[in-house]
Amino acid sequence: METMDFGKASELTFWKNLLKDKDENWAQFMIKEEAEVGLNEIQRTFNKSGTDVKVLELGPGPRSRLTEGWDRDMFTLMAVDPLADYYKNEFKGKPFLWQGNAEDIKRMFPHNYFDMVFASNSIDHSTSPEKIIEGVSEVLRVGGVLIVCGNEKEGTRAKWVGMHKHNLWIEGGKLMWETQKTQPKPILPDKYVPIQVRSLNYNLEGDAIQWFSGVWKKTS
Repeated sequence: METMDFGKASELTFWKNLLKDKDENWAQFMIKEEAEVGLNEIQRTFNKSGTDVKVLELGPGPRSRLTEGWDRDMFTLMAVDPLADYYKNEFKGKPFLWQGNAEDIKRMFPHNYFDMVFASNSIDHSTSPEKIIEGVSEVLRVGGVLIVCGNEKEGTRAKWVGMHKHNLWIEGGKLMWETQKTQPKPILPDKYVPIQVRSLNYNLEGDAIQWFSGVWKKTS
């Protein structure tokens, strides 16, 4: 195994502890409403089905929320994660896992290639959410859908430690971003129009989490 940096090593340890004694499909049911948002949006938005629908997931960890739809051949799924190869070896990860960084997706995939981009609790764990959104705008086709879910302002809640260097949340239909040293600002360009935004609470291993979920359509 190649040497990992501290952030990646801590992420691998997190999943090892979390998946212990759990069914391999556990993650897709962890926040069932979140998976349903993605699957329902595919059926509602696109006049095609099956492998003609191309979905990109960013930072899924070893278990995609969208596994149920992939199992049913609702779409072609490519899930990019910097630990994909480790997840395949350590957790019997699915073949849709691609080794790579979300910041590099515009170099990994063609322009206007995907119908949907899905990111659950991952963009704010990256080195550059701005660079990821720039890449999303390159690979997501006009009329395509972006879905972003996650812990509201997790950087603040986690005291900016480890992988938690960014806050994300939704305000006035806009996906907002800040760091410990920067002021809040919208991170999506104006060409993204909100379709559905919501906030909910869920319980993970006894920890109450304030969760956001947003769906935006790329209009140009």
